[in-house]
Amino acid sequence: MVPPQNTTALEGSRVKLSCQAEAFPNNVTYDWRHDDDAVPPTSRTTVYADGSLVFSSVDVEDDGWYTCRPTNGLGLTPEARAYLNVTCESPSHSSARQNHRKSQLPLSHDYTPQFMTFFLN
Repeated sequence: MVPPQNTTALEGSRVKLSCQAEAFPNNVTYDWRHDDDAVPPTSRTTVYADGSLVFSSVDVEDDGWYTCRPTNGLGLTPEARAYLNVTCESPSHSSARQNHRKSQLPLSHDYTPQFMTFFLN
């Protein structure tokens, strides 16, 4: 499994969080979560067949932990997490973003996703 990487992006920019897994049979689907809630497909978010989660334009509300769970329906489902840090230039958004993040920030931004190898039967 190739896990997503912690990412910092400017509000309004395009962001791609990658997550790739190999399995047999190779009918892998990907479940993405944002702070433990499912990431719904929207006009701004797309999950591609290769497992990538792409934001056409990130917003401060997209800031937080993202978890990727690849599965082919067999065996245990692995997962990997990464933190998306969305920055903004507007002073009016800055205070709203700080209030939003007070309860969201992990104890350390130095979280490094662990590489995992898994086999699905």
